Amino acid sequence: MQELNANRFQYAGQPVELSWELDELGRGDITLVYGDAAEIFEVGVPKQLDIPGLARFEGWMKVLRFVETEPGRSTDEIFELVEAGEITDRLAIVTRTPKPEDRKGLMGLDVDEDAWGYGEVMRKHWDFAFYELIPGGGIRAETLNFPSAKHMETPVEGELKRGTWQYDAALRTMPKGSAPKQNFTEDSLVNAGWRLGVAGTGALVFTVGLAFACAPSRRASGSSSDKD
Repeated sequence: MQELNANRFQYAGQPVELSWELDELGRGDITLVYGDAAEIFEVGVPKQLDIPGLARFEGWMKVLRFVETEPGRSTDEIFELVEAGEITDRLAIVTRTPKPEDRKGLMGLDVDEDAWGYGEVMRKHWDFAFYELIPGGGIRAETLNFPSAKHMETPVEGELKRGTWQYDAALRTMPKGSAPKQNFTEDSLVNAGWRLGVAGTGALVFTVGLAFACAPSRRASGSSSDKD
């Protein structure tokens, strides 16, 4: 995946533009236009700072160009395949929005609608919207929730699913330290199985033995050399 920072560019031979109308608190709507298609969505996390361009929406919205391919390919190889037309690159605008109905504080106390700090930490109430631009024209829109299923559990319908491009894209819109913990149930560590445990135990025993072998010897207490 690559992040794009421009709000006007070309994709699949058609113009793309992101424009917005905001108030003094940073609230408002963003309009996505792709050829003859358009989508309008609300600012997910308003910011009062008047930062130019897409930097104002950093932390909750990303414009991502990506490809899906088998693992093991280098970045240069992927670019070559895209240029040769063997792999089709894709482009999507991804947003993260705290649900409006969850803007309540602890013990049910109301929180001012402009106080977004509480919603920012309630990650289980985040919505993620995906607006994928279709090369032939049109915008495919989809909304998924933060995953509630624990590791090894069956993903819940309508939520992010690990191993999908939507999951990887959503991670890029989350504040640092708030993303779900990575699970390693489908990588080479698991594929190693019992061999990894045996190898690890053997290495530990070897290290401890080596430490004892290299330790300096002690002189026996009360030896003749210690007497007057």
